[in-house]
Amino acid sequence: MAMIIGKLLQVFYQSEDGKYRLYKARASGGKHFTAVFNGEDAPKPLKTVEYVMFGEWIKHKTYGKQFEISRTERYEPLSQIEASERKVRLEAAKNLGQA
Repeated sequence: MAMIIGKLLQVFYQSEDGKYRLYKARASGGKHFTAVFNGEDAPKPLKTVEYVMFGEWIKHKTYGKQFEISRTERYEPLSQIEASERKVRLEAAKNLGQA
């Protein structure tokens, strides 16, 4: 399963029942791509929200490469303190049981 951190910029196609959506999206590195979501509870394109998008790259026979989203989570980067604490815990866990 692939993972992309980025923004859903705009819905440019939606089925009548709202379950199938095509998004203009941008990865955190700046690359634009098309994202596809098929199902209930489609994520909303919000300018100030980054998502962690899980899914697979697919190749549509007419429209080419697209990222098919299976699920999303809001991206919340760690603060400097949280990152430091996590690093200390990981180092401590590596050293457990060593004499």
